[in-house]
Amino acid sequence: MSLLMTRDRENRPKTLQLSIALGTLAFTAMCGVYYFKPDASLYPPSRPRNSAETLPGNPAPRQALPIPDRPAPKWTLPIPDHPAVDTWVRRFSEKYHTNFQIQLDHAHSYLAPAQKIFLHKGLPKDLVYVALIESGFSPAARSHAKAVGMWQILSKTGTSFGLEQNDGADERAQPMKAAQAAADYLSSLYDHFGSWSLALAAYNAGESSVQEALDESGLKTFWDLLESGRLPAETRDYVPKLFATVKIVKNPKFYGFRQDSTHSVARQSSVPTSYDVRPGDTLSALARKLKCSVAALVALNKLDPSQPLKVGQPLKVPAGAPLQYPPKAQKKPRKAGTPPSSPSRKSLSSAHEKAMPCLACRGDTLLP
Repeated sequence: MSLLMTRDRENRPKTLQLSIALGTLAFTAMCGVYYFKPDASLYPPSRPRNSAETLPGNPAPRQALPIPDRPAPKWTLPIPDHPAVDTWVRRFSEKYHTNFQIQLDHAHSYLAPAQKIFLHKGLPKDLVYVALIESGFSPAARSHAKAVGMWQILSKTGTSFGLEQNDGADERAQPMKAAQAAADYLSSLYDHFGSWSLALAAYNAGESSVQEALDESGLKTFWDLLESGRLPAETRDYVPKLFATVKIVKNPKFYGFRQDSTHSVARQSSVPTSYDVRPGDTLSALARKLKCSVAALVALNKLDPSQPLKVGQPLKVPAGAPLQYPPKAQKKPRKAGTPPSSPSRKSLSSAHEKAMPCLACRGDTLLP
């Protein structure tokens, strides 16, 4: 009996140690499950980068990827990491490279003043590229749905945001006035939907269409709607196109585009080059001479296109436009007894020349 008791006393510490070890292991395992189990809705599995992100010279692929529509301040425009965005980056950089470069060049005269408008309203300045996707920055664009201007604003929307439309003028076709309305409209859409992806979708498809898709599906994000096919095909491409454009203009040389065609507010001179109006100058002639658009001259100088320019009138030249002064014409000596020549009717009427915008449809833009 004493021998058994002795053995029991000897084995008791080992049994106690084993019990403590097993208890500690079980507690640790439970803690690990409680604290470290990933939430699939917040941390989707990572996926390999596509060819648009593995071009020569690109940094090594990241392991942790951003989450689409992660909450961010209203004044920022994070680029979602989604295959649809990468697809359009690749298409713009390769298949549609030439056309996309032309669109960037066309945007050159409008970017700085439009970005200032968006920044003043507390919005991301890169939202100005909505005008590139909508119309290729064409103030004369008109769609089959009767949307007008580079921002492609419908009549009802224009009225709601203060744009006059009458027989004399349609402010939807005035780039900077329409930019004010577009910024206000996008701001209100963001306030309603809470994300720029959904706001941009609503700008394209209409607020009611996007809201109905969300209500009927129970989905929460644009990317969920895209993958479910509940939005029009045009809208499913529209939002990725915008984000792809922003991604490219942030590093144009990497994607094979010219850096000088993507000027932004940060790179513009604070004092634009000036030009003094000379006899015979008209808005259209000056636009050709200065290699900028009539709309840019009008917006920058707050001109009335229906009024002739005054000789000696100082004009601001849109930043980036090359200032070219034509050589002064050599005056021919006047014969004795010949009265000074007076301006012809043709030259007088040319001083009143107006730039007549051509009509273009959404399908006429260079982007697919």
